[in-house]
Amino acid sequence: MRIKVPAWHTMLYRGGELYKKLRCETGLHWSQLFSKYFCCILILVTCHHYALHHLGS
Repeated sequence: MRIKVPAWHTMLYRGGELYKKLRCETGLHWSQLFSKYFCCILILVTCHHYALHHLGS
Protein backbone atom coordinates (compact mmCIF):
# COMPACT_ATOMS: atom_id res chain seq x y z
CA MET A 1 0.00 0.00 0.00
CA ARG A 2 1.45 3.32 -1.09
CA ILE A 3 1.83 6.19 1.38
CA LYS A 4 -0.51 9.04 0.45
CA VAL A 5 1.30 12.36 0.47
CA PRO A 6 -0.95 15.18 1.70
CA ALA A 7 -1.84 17.88 -0.80
CA TRP A 8 0.19 21.09 -0.75
CA HIS A 9 -2.75 23.17 0.44
CA THR A 10 -3.19 20.82 3.41
CA MET A 11 0.50 21.10 4.23
CA LEU A 12 0.39 24.89 3.93
CA TYR A 13 -2.67 25.01 6.18
CA ARG A 14 -0.98 22.86 8.81
CA GLY A 15 2.14 25.00 8.50
CA GLY A 16 0.05 28.11 9.08
CA GLU A 17 -1.59 26.59 12.14
CA LEU A 18 1.80 25.53 13.49
CA TYR A 19 3.18 29.01 12.84
CA LYS A 20 0.33 30.65 14.77
CA LYS A 21 0.84 28.23 17.65
CA LEU A 22 4.61 28.82 17.72
CA ARG A 23 4.17 32.56 17.49
CA CYS A 24 1.76 32.57 20.44
CA GLU A 25 4.05 30.38 22.51
CA THR A 26 7.40 31.94 21.65
CA GLY A 27 6.46 35.49 20.68
CA LEU A 28 9.02 35.41 17.87
CA HIS A 29 8.63 37.19 14.56
CA TRP A 30 8.21 34.99 11.47
CA SER A 31 11.74 35.79 10.28
CA GLN A 32 13.21 34.64 13.59
CA LEU A 33 11.08 31.50 13.51
CA PHE A 34 12.10 30.90 9.90
CA SER A 35 15.82 31.16 10.59
CA LYS A 36 15.43 29.02 13.70
CA TYR A 37 13.52 26.24 11.94
CA PHE A 38 15.05 26.64 8.47
CA CYS A 39 17.18 23.50 8.77
CA CYS A 40 14.17 21.43 9.86
CA ILE A 41 12.07 22.79 7.00
CA LEU A 42 14.85 22.11 4.52
CA ILE A 43 15.17 18.49 5.68
CA LEU A 44 11.39 17.97 5.52
CA VAL A 45 11.16 19.46 2.03
CA THR A 46 14.09 17.33 0.84
CA CYS A 47 12.51 14.16 2.27
CA HIS A 48 9.14 15.05 0.75
CA HIS A 49 10.75 15.69 -2.64
CA TYR A 50 12.65 12.40 -2.44
CA ALA A 51 9.51 10.49 -1.46
CA LEU A 52 7.53 11.99 -4.35
CA HIS A 53 10.14 11.18 -6.96
CA HIS A 54 11.44 7.83 -5.74
CA LEU A 55 8.53 6.20 -3.92
CA GLY A 56 5.67 7.74 -5.87
CA SER A 57 6.67 6.38 -9.28
